Amino acid sequence: IFYMYHFLENFEINFIFIESKENFYIERYFSYQPWHTSTKSYNEFKKQLKFEISTILKNIIIKANGRTIVIPLSAGLDSRVVASGLKNLNYNKL
Repeated sequence: IFYMYHFLENFEINFIFIESKENFYIERYFSYQPWHTSTKSYNEFKKQLKFEISTILKNIIIKANGRTIVIPLSAGLDSRVVASGLKNLNYNKL
């Protein structure tokens, strides 16, 4: 257990922590690539962002497989988006 907590202490962004009965692992769920430019409008970006966040959260729900999802709260927007997004998708095991 100590190893797991030490491991989480150095947790990086864009990764999810997945635990099963016999093991745990970390997996990247997003890769930021600012060098890819686009000419989309603000509304198109907003619509795409909602779609991407929803897709990521749905994948997290699938990988959770009914288990409790723990969200480290940092008082920032990322953790709030994850918590409210999962709640919005009716995943109540938080």
